[in-house]
Amino acid sequence: MDWSRYLSYALMPLRAILSQRFYYDVLFKLKGVGLLYMLILCAVLALPGTYQVKQALNRLQDWELSTVVAKIPPSYISPQGTIAPDNPQDGTKPLIVRNSRGSAVLAYNLEGAPLRADQVLDPERPANANLGSELIEVPITLTAHDLLLNTVEGPIAIPWNAVYGDSGGSFAPLETAQVLDAAFHSSYFALWGMVMVWLLSILGLVVLVSACLLKPLSSLGFKLRISFATALRLSAFGSTLVALLVLLQFFYNYALSYTLVCLIPLIYGGGLLWQVRKHLKYALNHVEQALNVNHPMYPMFDLYSRVGPNHEVERGPEYIKLDEAGKERRRANLARNLAIVNIIFQDGYFDPQDLQDPMSDYQYYQNMGSGHAAHDAQNAAPERKAQNASQNAAPDAEQNATAPDSAPSAAPPDGTQSTPHDAPSAAPQGDPWTQVEQETPKNKDQGSFIP
Repeated sequence: MDWSRYLSYALMPLRAILSQRFYYDVLFKLKGVGLLYMLILCAVLALPGTYQVKQALNRLQDWELSTVVAKIPPSYISPQGTIAPDNPQDGTKPLIVRNSRGSAVLAYNLEGAPLRADQVLDPERPANANLGSELIEVPITLTAHDLLLNTVEGPIAIPWNAVYGDSGGSFAPLETAQVLDAAFHSSYFALWGMVMVWLLSILGLVVLVSACLLKPLSSLGFKLRISFATALRLSAFGSTLVALLVLLQFFYNYALSYTLVCLIPLIYGGGLLWQVRKHLKYALNHVEQALNVNHPMYPMFDLYSRVGPNHEVERGPEYIKLDEAGKERRRANLARNLAIVNIIFQDGYFDPQDLQDPMSDYQYYQNMGSGHAAHDAQNAAPERKAQNASQNAAPDAEQNATAPDSAPSAAPPDGTQSTPHDAPSAAPQGDPWTQVEQETPKNKDQGSFIP
């Protein structure tokens, strides 16, 4: 069993938080696993969260909270988020509710005034209790606008709008007590499912917002064109830190800003695209380094180095295994293709003057790897077909006049083979050709080909 493979899977969250190099693997090698990664991440992080929820429910059950809540006066929460008793006489003084052991658990204190023993309604006060002005401390307080939980780390205020929304509703003590009693008897598995869905809903919203911002940022800020699926995948892995911060809220009392949590995956994705832009620009003048197998963008550069001037795909070995003639051909291919797919920073579009049909080449590289090349070839513009026919007519006529029809075609000096991109078997076995994704371009101003 290959344990290193499973170890690499287990270390993905840690690498997603700490390693910038990891996001090149996300860009080129981890296509289609963003949603699965989020599901597994939320399922794992839900385990400690569920344990903490279960411990909190056990404490509330020990306080006999379901019985205590049933003694609260029936009330109504207005759309403005204010609670008021159905009977106005019930809210004149703070009400102290105790459990069967005589411990003060809850205060119905709409005004939020200090709970002094001689100024509250305490029908279940023990016979030997002091009736002086000493303060009564309770773990749960219901005020007019908030539900206050007094914890060791400090009070936690939960607005009624966060519970009932903007529509308001009735606060029925008996029904609430039944819900609490059902929650106390929930299984660990049921709680785990609820916590996982809660984490996934938060993470999904963050990923969606971040991807919607990352896609235009890549075009406007970095002059790169990525698909929305790629933006979602980068945001899914970039939100790992968000999931960890949300989990820590189960253990520590602090608030998270929605703006902050949406910016975190955007920073990870934007940092990667900034590095990709630098690599693309640097590779134009350092082709040899771009074809180093340890280069973070080697899958993309290797793909470009295999495509010849006539859109023929070379099925030979990797660059390092070629002879000098083969390496020179690969370097020339890569330099030419990088000139096509790179965006001119000042103009924001590609329009070189030294190519016969630059727009056709640009569209070809935009479509490359999308699975539409054969369809595009069949539906090519008549001008492109006429140009190809005029370019191939003279060489074909000369070859037919000087060589028999059965003569085999010459192979490259290093023994590799080249096949048209339209052929189904053109992609080399295991080549990143099949691992990249992009969308069909609509116009030439949309950016360079980035998987």
